[in-house]
Amino acid sequence: NGQPTWTARGWGDMAPLRTVLWAALVLLAQVFPSGAGHTARGCASLNYCSGHGQCFPGVELQGQGASRDRCVCDSGWGGVETARGQAIDCSERSCPVGAVWADLSVRYGVVTRMPSEDSAQNMSTELRPATAECSAAGKCVRATGVCECFEGFAGGACERMECPGKTETGEVCHGHGLCLSLRQLGLSGSAHPLSNETHEYGPVRPHLDNWDAHRIFGCLCDSPGWTVGLGRGETQGSSEFFGPDCSLRRCPSGDDPVTPEDETDCSNRTLETGQRGASGESGNLCHVDCSNRGKCDFASGTCSCFDGFSGHNCAERRFS
Repeated sequence: NGQPTWTARGWGDMAPLRTVLWAALVLLAQVFPSGAGHTARGCASLNYCSGHGQCFPGVELQGQGASRDRCVCDSGWGGVETARGQAIDCSERSCPVGAVWADLSVRYGVVTRMPSEDSAQNMSTELRPATAECSAAGKCVRATGVCECFEGFAGGACERMECPGKTETGEVCHGHGLCLSLRQLGLSGSAHPLSNETHEYGPVRPHLDNWDAHRIFGCLCDSPGWTVGLGRGETQGSSEFFGPDCSLRRCPSGDDPVTPEDETDCSNRTLETGQRGASGESGNLCHVDCSNRGKCDFASGTCSCFDGFSGHNCAERRFS
């Protein structure tokens, strides 16, 4: 009839052209994704990426078997670019990622430009903590993409330690202190051990040598009755509220009425709570619970004076 006849052999001879056509279709799918959620044809097996990703249809190249579709999930959804072990069809939420608490560090290649050469680059390596969802210290709730941290951990990615002393209202440090990182505590003049100068622990972006600078937290307890420090008029010894969770309270301080020296004078002295080499300035005070003449109830911060002594700090001596 004069029309060309396509045989299996003839179609097979056009395998290179078929490969080119498939590649062109894939390129079009990447450049012009279709529909809401970036779905594209050929992703029915992946539920069209569940409306939360972009689909790249598989390409069947000669001699490589069946094709496979692939989803690149939107941020916050189950993509391998944000976390391991996620749903490949983007049907589940992913959780924030943080450095794991207990794992081997990973060595990364870093390209740095040599200062003496305009174009040359040097490949070096550096150690960085391995990462995981919820810092491997919590459970990812797939329905919401929120981490449920294990006890003792906190933060959006469970990336830091939780301060103790949580109250029924959710306050930490029993509501009598600030929850600060090691770096913040080092910059505070009232954190123990007291020092005449602050210490900057860890850079703004910590590395392995001080990985805990922004991850280990503790309570800096309040001291409404006196100012803690080594300066004139400040008090060494303790803040008014104390303990790891700030649940205890010091009693009023006073000079022992029996001894000739003034126990509250901490000028040029360093108590056990101070750093070696640090000392109180002239006029610095030592804290002496109940003037050493009574027993302090640390639950309430009140003194029970011994016989013969009275006053809120037991500093008054009674003579019969």
